[in-house]
Amino acid sequence: MPASTAPTPSPLSPVERGILDRLGGQAWKAEQLTDEAVKAAWSRWNALRAAVGFTTRNSGWVTTSKTNPKMGKSALPTIGVTLHAARRADEVWSALPATMRTALAAALDVSVAEIDRAVRRTVCPRSTPGCRAVCVTAFSANSKFDTADLTRLNRTLLSLLRPADAFALTGEHLRRLHARHGADCRWRVNVSDDVRWELVAPGLFDLGVAGYAYTKWAAADRPGFEGFSVVYSATEKMDDADIIGLVAAGHRVAVVLDVPRKAVPAAWRGLKVVDGDKTDDLFEHETGVVVGLAAKGTSKEVIDTMRDSGFARSA
Repeated sequence: MPASTAPTPSPLSPVERGILDRLGGQAWKAEQLTDEAVKAAWSRWNALRAAVGFTTRNSGWVTTSKTNPKMGKSALPTIGVTLHAARRADEVWSALPATMRTALAAALDVSVAEIDRAVRRTVCPRSTPGCRAVCVTAFSANSKFDTADLTRLNRTLLSLLRPADAFALTGEHLRRLHARHGADCRWRVNVSDDVRWELVAPGLFDLGVAGYAYTKWAAADRPGFEGFSVVYSATEKMDDADIIGLVAAGHRVAVVLDVPRKAVPAAWRGLKVVDGDKTDDLFEHETGVVVGLAAKGTSKEVIDTMRDSGFARSA
């Protein structure tokens, strides 16, 4: 079933509703990807970059398998858009000098107050204390650079406040990727967020690039469809029986296991485990399995937090 005809499984989250409102109440469709729309989107994006001091133009919108280690664990060229996870955009925005906040608002043609309201909405509506404490994006090596914080903020602001421009940029990159590689490429739909883009921008799924996502939405709230592969992420709020039930129903469930790197077991609680650290291409994993991920982080403290919170489970 193509995204354009997929049913809405549950009410939109506040951030999804805000994006749809900015689109005039109508989800973004592939026919909106015109040359004029792409040109206007690049102009808006370049203005945002200039507002925070970047000088290069027509660059920086997507993350690629060459720049993201996780996405690089795929045999196929892969792109995605890295936003600030959870409410990190609010933290970065609030710490900016007033002059920069004013410049960003002007580039978006909105008020500072509108941005204040928008960034208070989490882009990870099903996140838990455990995952926020050890967020892969927040604690990645790239997150230590101020430039990464500003680029992610710009992407988040454009996605929340000028979503038609954001979708034009993503759509243009997907169109280019498909033109170069045909079906031999991938789109990581959610790199750091858990917005159901298929509900607000179904047209992106009609551009020929197979998409995949890890999600904390329930299976009923975010079913996959042809061309969109979903793996459901276990949290500390789920018990082993919940995971076993999901796998028995034919779903794939990502589970962080308290094991060293390259030591993901072949089985867990009697369930088959595939090593999620070997490839980021979720189309490579069969259904009805645990996608095992080794507990890892940029410090011992992050890994200890995973264990203490129950986010990382005993193998």
